[in-house]
Amino acid sequence: MCPEKTRSAINRLDELLKRTLLAPCIKNPEKKFILFYEDIKISPFLLSPIENNIEIKSSPSRPKQKPLLKKAKSDSNLIHSITTKKNKIKPLNFEKIRNKMSSREEILMSKKIAMRLSIYDHQWGNNWIEKLLNGLKTLKEPKVICALGEQLSALQALEITNHLINQSAEEWKLLYILGSLRHDVFAEILSSFSGYQLKKINMTLRHNIENNEERARWFELNFKTHQNGFVKSCNRLKDEIDTLASRFREDLDGHLLTSQDLKPIEQYIDHIKLRIQLITNYLMPLIENVIEHPETKHVLSEGIIKEYKTQLIRLTETKNYENRPAGCLYPIIFRNVFERAQLEDDDAAYEALAEWVIIDKQQYWEVGLFGEMDKKTFEKIKKMNLFEIATKNLEKINIKTIADWKREKIFNAKMLKEFLSKTNICTLFTKWTKEAIEKESF
Repeated sequence: MCPEKTRSAINRLDELLKRTLLAPCIKNPEKKFILFYEDIKISPFLLSPIENNIEIKSSPSRPKQKPLLKKAKSDSNLIHSITTKKNKIKPLNFEKIRNKMSSREEILMSKKIAMRLSIYDHQWGNNWIEKLLNGLKTLKEPKVICALGEQLSALQALEITNHLINQSAEEWKLLYILGSLRHDVFAEILSSFSGYQLKKINMTLRHNIENNEERARWFELNFKTHQNGFVKSCNRLKDEIDTLASRFREDLDGHLLTSQDLKPIEQYIDHIKLRIQLITNYLMPLIENVIEHPETKHVLSEGIIKEYKTQLIRLTETKNYENRPAGCLYPIIFRNVFERAQLEDDDAAYEALAEWVIIDKQQYWEVGLFGEMDKKTFEKIKKMNLFEIATKNLEKINIKTIADWKREKIFNAKMLKEFLSKTNICTLFTKWTKEAIEKESF
């Protein structure tokens, strides 16, 4: 097509589109409001046939978004390619849009009210509890109560819970408060309840879902947040233990290990014991006969507890046995530090010192096997049998074999030096070394 014909075709196309878009609508009561282009965003409040006297008609079909001039060979072909496409037009449902906007306004209003109440905490003053509970009394809509629950801190949630279990007129609100708390807040307050409080909360929840399927379904659905929270916490702990196991595997000789690397193990053990206790002694009694879904009970009482117990074995077990969980931490260390050096539990403790590059008298002194001793004193006693003195010092604190190094969790020279620098041990070694030197001098 020549440039003149192309220009002419484009001008005609522009004119056609202008006419189509600017043409007035004809009223057609059987159809909803239809825009020629569905991606043109027009507020429903600006398009009203009553207020703006706009008549409605069915619009021409919308052309596909393709290069219009690519295959056209003439003006008639070009216009035909535009007008003969049969694209379905999606009408705008203004009633649905208005309902969504109304729902959003309600949510925003609920959050606004909740935020006003949630500012009353321990930093507000001595009467913050009274103000918080007085505000709670004014709330009648479940949506607003749920919005408040989302904003509460652990201390606020505790005060509200203790209040509601003793107020029969307001006790129905407890279901919505507990169901909408953030999981970290819920888990924190759970362990604060006494046996009496747990029983009272359970009775309150059961009373308020009896013969009320809507409330029962709502609580079970929203309780999934807490269930998933417990699952995520368990999975996160497992990932952290896996990471620690990988670090231990990479240190093939154990020379890089420090006592700081072992501290997380004790922390994880304490954490797991607390979580098992939290679920078994607090969570399950609270939801007894409240959450009836078998999957929820299985996940909490069996799935998570079983996984925690598996991780506990990985953190504490030191022996090899059949069907032991994979990735036990201490056996990984033992394998790298002792088994690779072909040292068995019954071998003498001093045999590990050579593997840790503690060989001569100077190194014995530097690591602290003689207690607190200055260099001048050490130079004087160099010719004595210091190897025997060091061995006896270790035996006196019950370190005689490789198994004893494992028990004390000492796996290299750095860890041994840190262990011997402890005040009580250093004092004892200093005393015993002096006694041995005096005895040998005579």
